[in-house]
Amino acid sequence: QWGKYLLTQRTWYGIFLGAILALCIYNTFLTVTLRDVSYLYYVGYVLCLTFGVILLSGLAEEYLWPEGKPAPLVLAATGSGTFLSVGFVNHFLRIRESHPVMYWVSTGISGLAMTMGFILIGATKLPFVPDAYSARLVHFMAIEGGLYFVVVSLVSYLRGISHARFLALSMMCLLTSV
Repeated sequence: QWGKYLLTQRTWYGIFLGAILALCIYNTFLTVTLRDVSYLYYVGYVLCLTFGVILLSGLAEEYLWPEGKPAPLVLAATGSGTFLSVGFVNHFLRIRESHPVMYWVSTGISGLAMTMGFILIGATKLPFVPDAYSARLVHFMAIEGGLYFVVVSLVSYLRGISHARFLALSMMCLLTSV
């Protein structure tokens, strides 16, 4: 029974990781052919999500770190994913041209989330932040990045950018599944 369960799990993760690989190759192709960097942001964002799934699912311990994974890698993936998702939505919907202040504020805040995630790889806590709140702060900023993604997409849709509705829908699905 246990062997069958493990085979099912490995098959599922094999299909999942294969689909992610195909998605990344396709979007890298779009980056090159369309000369649009937003697809490269998307590839990075998807890879951060995938790395997070690998870290949280136990696959990392099984294949990469049999002695146990470094816990701060989850925070680095979370912070980087926040920066890349905000960069994707900003670039894809051309927020820099339409709302430059919002672009710079969102880029700065998401860049801070990424920086904090990387700081926590080598430190046990963020400077000037109590121990109990360091990881929570990075996760909070990730949720805020997701909410920014949804709001910017919905506002863009209401302003006539019809493909923005798919961005809002995708992030709402992700946030509710988390």
